[in-house]
Amino acid sequence: MISALHQADQTPALPDTLAELPSHFILEHHALETLIDGAWRPTRRIVADKKTETAETLQAFNCPIEQEAVEPRRDIISNDNHSRQRQVSAGLPLLSKPQTKSGDVKKVGDRWVVDGVGSFDNQAIYVFDQDMPAGLTKSNYLCRQQGMDGLQPIPYNIRYDPINVQVSNGVLALTVPGQQNPDRDPDTAVSCAEITTVEEKILYASVRTNAIFSQVPGTCHGLFFYKSDCQEIDIEYLTDPTSLSNNGAGKTNRIWYTNQATNPKGTPATRGAGPAPSDCTAQVHEYRIDWTSDYTAFYIDGILQYNYSINVPTRPGPWVWNNWANGDKGWSVGPPLDDNVLRIQSIIMYYNTVDEDGDINSGAGGAYQDGQDDTCNNNGRRW
Repeated sequence: MISALHQADQTPALPDTLAELPSHFILEHHALETLIDGAWRPTRRIVADKKTETAETLQAFNCPIEQEAVEPRRDIISNDNHSRQRQVSAGLPLLSKPQTKSGDVKKVGDRWVVDGVGSFDNQAIYVFDQDMPAGLTKSNYLCRQQGMDGLQPIPYNIRYDPINVQVSNGVLALTVPGQQNPDRDPDTAVSCAEITTVEEKILYASVRTNAIFSQVPGTCHGLFFYKSDCQEIDIEYLTDPTSLSNNGAGKTNRIWYTNQATNPKGTPATRGAGPAPSDCTAQVHEYRIDWTSDYTAFYIDGILQYNYSINVPTRPGPWVWNNWANGDKGWSVGPPLDDNVLRIQSIIMYYNTVDEDGDINSGAGGAYQDGQDDTCNNNGRRW
């Protein structure tokens, strides 16, 4: 996802209505204000264990008011001593025994029931002790973004190269190599890294990614569902504090939570931001997206960050994890001077799929309708 956002203290006064909104703000709006019913209203990051927000603010973003705090927990990817030794040699936190961090899941018959979310026909647990798991695949394509609108025209394309995806020491590493010169690249592209699920007909899911973010500035880490630019659910971490969508040097970097606009000609994207965990570049944290027919919900270590009922995708697609840069000063910045590595320790998925007849398990969602909105585009992506 590409954005043209500003730091709070650098953003000009926002207009009162959509009609007065500059064209480049139609899809991307200010982190602390949201367009509701044609007017901008203040919004805040919703933290489950703090109840300082007003009911009006919570309702504006469709967030639960009485959410109870959940004690943060840590996932474990392996319990054998060999794997534990490899984790230490890789500089990763030493974890004890395998467990599902989210205790909200129960097996009922042949389905997995996620408390308060729904039931799912499929479970996938991806760990990275040896090779790339069979249910995941490395991306290999060029995403043309040079010249697209941002704060300034985006300078570089993105090329997802399989060589930048490696499994080693119990970790999946998505690397954007340092010292790149995209001006000399034949595609004017930054070499980046991406994986996706082999399954491309996921419709509703609860997906938990256990990862360590990079401390090297100059990329965007993405953990997300993507069918098209208007069927997309994002968790994105900006590694560069100088990004105009971040808080500035010396402050905690932001994580962005987004439902992209399902109708770009009508309603803007639904977006919020909050600080990343202070140790997110040193310790494993769980980043979770729940997706049903009614809402999306975003969690860190089991603690609710946002819940959206606007711009909820309705069409099936794959899940994606990537690490990329295109030089956009308003978003990823980059490319990085040194190797920037998103380290994924495990991925746990509960999900439903659409069969050839368009039927789905109704436990986590309603009816499915095929087709593609002609207002949508794919920004050069392959789907």
